Amino acid sequence: MYLMLALGVVTLVMAYLGYHLSITPAKSRRSKFIYRAVFIVSGLISLVLIGIQGHQADQSEMETRVARQDARASQERLHATMDQLGTQTGEIQRNESEIKRVQGLNTELQNKLLDQSGQLMDSSKQITDLSKQAIDVTTGGNSFCFMYLSPQFSSKGLTPTFERMGREPLYDIHVQIVDIEKFDELEKQSQSIGRSLPFFNEANLFMSIGNMRPGSAYYPGQYGQIVLRGDSTVHNFNAYFDARNGDWNQTIQLRKVGNEWIQATRVWRWTGKKDILMFQQIPKEFPGVPDWPPLQLKPKKSNPKH
Repeated sequence: MYLMLALGVVTLVMAYLGYHLSITPAKSRRSKFIYRAVFIVSGLISLVLIGIQGHQADQSEMETRVARQDARASQERLHATMDQLGTQTGEIQRNESEIKRVQGLNTELQNKLLDQSGQLMDSSKQITDLSKQAIDVTTGGNSFCFMYLSPQFSSKGLTPTFERMGREPLYDIHVQIVDIEKFDELEKQSQSIGRSLPFFNEANLFMSIGNMRPGSAYYPGQYGQIVLRGDSTVHNFNAYFDARNGDWNQTIQLRKVGNEWIQATRVWRWTGKKDILMFQQIPKEFPGVPDWPPLQLKPKKSNPKH
């Protein structure tokens, strides 16, 4: 910018000197020398300025060329970067697809593991149930039997008949039948003489029933006949059972109505903490309410001092 102004100024000076000399020529040698010197200096200055301007133009052109090359290189790098970015974007998309595929496979695997875990749990439960069933079949499970005093087999007394209840068979059944009235009578005699009587077994009847399969019953015939004494219309019996699956108890209360004995019965089992009522039967013809002892249906509370 300043170089062009200086060149313009020199050009104006030379133009003015040329115009001035054309109108008023130099007369003295000294004036001519000065004019020539001014022209020569102005011409040299003009050449120098033109040279500088040309050099600057060349330098500017070179800088422009370098800038264009840099711009072209930058553009090429930009294209390369864009291509790389597109490649990376494609890889990211492929990676996302791969991640989704792996997540899907992981979910499928987890579902299969859950299914297999559920199947294992079901199989374990089935094995446990089968084991329990096998143990129940071997021991008797929750099955039990109870006694019914039947008048059909004897005209002088009653014959115990045993009926099994439950799904599993019973093994090695034994029962002790106690005539409560006879036992109380013998106990009073023993207290009156001050010593125990050797014939307390007269109030007890011991029987070995053996095994009972599902749907079966047992009666001992004449061997197990119970003779009722006197004209009493009330008779009470306790039966204590034991078998391979544990022990249980039964209370039988007989009441004579007309010529027929009506009997109410209750079966329960002591678990060590409470009584469990297993079976109870009170016919509608039974007079009044049975006066059997109450059951302990709630667990005993432990003594906090012990």
